[in-house]
Amino acid sequence: AFVETKRFGLPWHSRVVLEDLAPDIPADRALGAEAEAHGLSCDDVVAALGTLARDLHCARVRHGDLKASHLMLRPTRNGVEVRLIDLEGVRFARRLADAERRLELAQLNASLPDAFDAGARRAAFERYARRLPFGAGTTATLRWIVEESLARRHRWSGTDCHIRRD
Repeated sequence: AFVETKRFGLPWHSRVVLEDLAPDIPADRALGAEAEAHGLSCDDVVAALGTLARDLHCARVRHGDLKASHLMLRPTRNGVEVRLIDLEGVRFARRLADAERRLELAQLNASLPDAFDAGARRAAFERYARRLPFGAGTTATLRWIVEESLARRHRWSGTDCHIRRD
């Protein structure tokens, strides 16, 4: 990560912060033999990602490119620790609009492969929405997120999503 101090909009001091993330698993590959060897389940991973998104948005932080490939998972005794990478789009705001939050959730959802089941995704969204409700309501927002996720044509096909079929 780069940390810059700016004066008059221009970089004055720059610092590079590095950490070895080699033991971590990218969230988009956190299922299968490698994840199981670390004791990670689908529910654990999706819950950790939902909690991260909620905590970022509660703190009025927008990642700007919140995709599973930019989230590194490290199993701990207490669950899963998530580390963010690709931080150049991070923005701190006085307030995050519902549209900004929805877009980041759709981006994250679209970047998770189909192997992450719909039930775990829905549970994570509902925990998020209980803490940070949406003005349009939970059902309308969830429909929008599903439609936007599918429009991205990324890793999620939505085949097990009942909202897509309704």
